[in-house]
Amino acid sequence: MRLATTAEMHALEQGAVDRGVGLEELMDRAGAAVARAVQRLRAGRAGRALVLVGPGNNGGDGLVCAEQLRQAGWELALAAVPGRPRDTARFPILQHIQPGEVPYERVDVVVDALLGTGASRPLEGPLAAVLNDVHRRQPSTPVVAVDVPTGVNADSGAADPRTLAARLTVSLGLAKPGLFQFPAQPLAGEVRVVDIGLPAELLMLARTWLSDAQLAGPMLPARPRDAHKGTFGKLLVVAGSPSYSGAPYLASLAAMRVGAGLVRLAVPASVQPLLASKFTEATFTSLPETGSGGLARAALPALEELLDQAFDCLLIGPGLGQEVETVALVQELLLSGKRLPAAVVVDADGLNSLARVPDWFQRLPPGCVLTPHPAEFGRLAGLPAEEVVAGRFALARDRSAAWGQVLLAKGANCIVAAPDGRTAIDPGATPLVATAGTGDVLAGTVAGLATQGLPAWEAAVAGTRLCSMASGALAPHFGDAGMLASDLHAQLPLALKALKAQAIDQARL
Repeated sequence: MRLATTAEMHALEQGAVDRGVGLEELMDRAGAAVARAVQRLRAGRAGRALVLVGPGNNGGDGLVCAEQLRQAGWELALAAVPGRPRDTARFPILQHIQPGEVPYERVDVVVDALLGTGASRPLEGPLAAVLNDVHRRQPSTPVVAVDVPTGVNADSGAADPRTLAARLTVSLGLAKPGLFQFPAQPLAGEVRVVDIGLPAELLMLARTWLSDAQLAGPMLPARPRDAHKGTFGKLLVVAGSPSYSGAPYLASLAAMRVGAGLVRLAVPASVQPLLASKFTEATFTSLPETGSGGLARAALPALEELLDQAFDCLLIGPGLGQEVETVALVQELLLSGKRLPAAVVVDADGLNSLARVPDWFQRLPPGCVLTPHPAEFGRLAGLPAEEVVAGRFALARDRSAAWGQVLLAKGANCIVAAPDGRTAIDPGATPLVATAGTGDVLAGTVAGLATQGLPAWEAAVAGTRLCSMASGALAPHFGDAGMLASDLHAQLPLALKALKAQAIDQARL
């Protein structure tokens, strides 16, 4: 499913007009599509609908919908927000029904055609009054939203407290990214995209996707039958400290569970015995450590020697801690022009170490995968974490382009952005993963795919999808709490198998 921001939709509509498709024609198709969706809610039986009519084009869509329903035998009520005068010849419903107040008598469906993508600030005045009346007078009536529920920011997913929770959102032409972000996602209900006549070649220019099997499945690496362990790459993981000895294990085992051929763990000497007893399939390099057990700067020569051994991917950061020497080591390794593998994934304390250098983004080689949660993103960007959460989609796209890096912005529904503008929103949010260590598993999954040759954006998109599928498959067993990060390990190969099968099934359709 391709997605389009508000600005992109305006450009698409203008492109359609330039190709001879009139705005009125687009509106007529949109209103008719919404009317069909409303009728399907009642299995084709006529009923009573309240249409909320806004002052702009979304309101025009609503008036067309209302006329279509009237002709199909529905009883209509209109509640309109004052705006520009409407031509009754253009909107014949106004010749039969005058807008009035929200009725107290229960209706079967409320059609929300107040703002659509026009919400950019808190609702007030007549708009707020109409929504308040619907909340009071039609508290349990199913709502069908036209394009976007009123009060939802179509790009960021921010939502006004007065927003009506829709049972169905009929998205016009392309769905909007805000519908798949929080807090908007549960307010949107089912999202159904309808064709309104935008030229197909224009729609294909959209560079944002909702991640699914059709997108992520074809990205998965091939697994030839005559392969050997070297076929699937070598991963070097630089991670761990006494306080976070589990992070290297969680990340590196995830990499092997998604198919990486060989994994070498480069960890502080005191941490190595703990990991070796737990992860027998990996190989290890014990590195010099500080008095408190973190990686010492003296480990740099050993790491440089390792990097001469033709690793396909470097994953650095999980559980490293922020000791002064460890931070200096990470900065020296990543920012001083040393030879690095073709694929680099920087996670957790690797990101925190970068953020201490003001011009880190000018010195880090381009094309890495950075996997920040909101606080880490904020440190990298010099922004409060709250600002990152509020604008994660736009920030991910903007900073990915500015920094020349693939950004996997973690959070409820991860966002993966590439410097060339490609962006994916993964709809896999679940409270099950709100537990320690799941970020390490995600970083390891991405690194495991990159080790097998996937480009940075593809590895991040497919890795995120696999982790979402793995946690989703565990939800029936755990409910919404109690899963451990390590529970994902055994589920990852099953998710890999399922994603491949889904991709094959969709390709056949």
